[in-house]
Amino acid sequence: MHILLLRQHFALPDQAGSGRPYEMATRWINAGHKVTIVTSSAKLSDHPESKNGLIRTTVDGIDIVAVDVPYENHFGYFRRTLAFFSFARKCIKACRNLDDVDVVLGSSTPLTVAIPAVRLARKFRTPMVFEVRDLWPEMPIAIGAIRNPILKALAKSLERYAYRNSERIIALSPGMASGIAATGYPEDKIAMIPNASDVERFRSPSVSAERFLDDYPTLKGRKIVLYAGALGKLNGVDYLVDVAREMQELDPQIAFVVFGGGACKAELLRSAERYGVLDKNFFFLGSIAKNKIPDAFAAATICTSLFVNIPEMWKNSANKFFDALAAARPILINYDGWQRKLLDEYRIGIGVPAKDPVEAAKRIHQHIANPEELRRLGERAGKLGKERFNLDDLAARALDALCAAKNACDEKVS
Repeated sequence: MHILLLRQHFALPDQAGSGRPYEMATRWINAGHKVTIVTSSAKLSDHPESKNGLIRTTVDGIDIVAVDVPYENHFGYFRRTLAFFSFARKCIKACRNLDDVDVVLGSSTPLTVAIPAVRLARKFRTPMVFEVRDLWPEMPIAIGAIRNPILKALAKSLERYAYRNSERIIALSPGMASGIAATGYPEDKIAMIPNASDVERFRSPSVSAERFLDDYPTLKGRKIVLYAGALGKLNGVDYLVDVAREMQELDPQIAFVVFGGGACKAELLRSAERYGVLDKNFFFLGSIAKNKIPDAFAAATICTSLFVNIPEMWKNSANKFFDALAAARPILINYDGWQRKLLDEYRIGIGVPAKDPVEAAKRIHQHIANPEELRRLGERAGKLGKERFNLDDLAARALDALCAAKNACDEKVS
């Protein structure tokens, strides 16, 4: 089966960014399928361009076609929107020479990826499967990014268009699945496949906490509270600055370490400097490639997943949460929802209040003072990641959804 995956944001193993599309694609290839990914050139600019202006390359068996659409996390909403529609338009042109496509998988965000996904599915006379990684337009409406009533109506219309033309839908959380079903889409065609724990990668014998600490010797001998991810408005990583400030009174040797990039990076650093924690017990170490993340998690005492206090965010499927499970590390979160229920039910980490950094600092300090309890939290986290969210299993489930869509389409034709 030839799977055509349309995903604007894609990163290779040596780059920062979500590893889900790469990791799943390589597993589908190992299962005997062909995968072509059409993405933007934002993270593939080092690769040679072909004569028609497209970047074409093959990495670990994945055929990659990248269109020229600049994109950065610090772009404003209007500029991001232009990039989304530009990708949708160029994506269609980039696929005109493809053939033998059996299923089209459109992965949002952005929701505009549905436009080329539907068009190309019709062109190839194949089913379209839509992967919902965020509930759009619910999320941008909730945070005020979309306020105009006409734009809201258009965004909701695009959402209905995407669902109406999908043979199957993959949702990344129970809340997302419920939101999709609430639109009237058949529940039996929704596959809930969250982000996964790549246990093999995070627990490989080659993973080394010592190598990470050798790169950052100022962290040696300190307990590390780690955040590795995007520094966007919705992530609310400034929360860790407030917690670090409170922790100076409790134990200034506990180090809050942040890796990542995004629109709020400068503001985060200004805040850390203003409160006197920057390079004291709060360390910003820039972006980190995915192939170095396991070392960082191995060196961490506690790993974190953070969001601003918006209930709509509780439906998210945060990569950082599942990476902590893969690394068998206690996880700290400051939001509610399905991941908080997992944390409490399986006792795998620390839940802290979204608006109370004083209490958060106390809970972190108490847990770090009890290494045996931290060990048990980490063991349970590792067990949950391996048994329930293992990447191999979830990639197989996603492949099942794609095959089901193809089979349903074949039956209609026959």
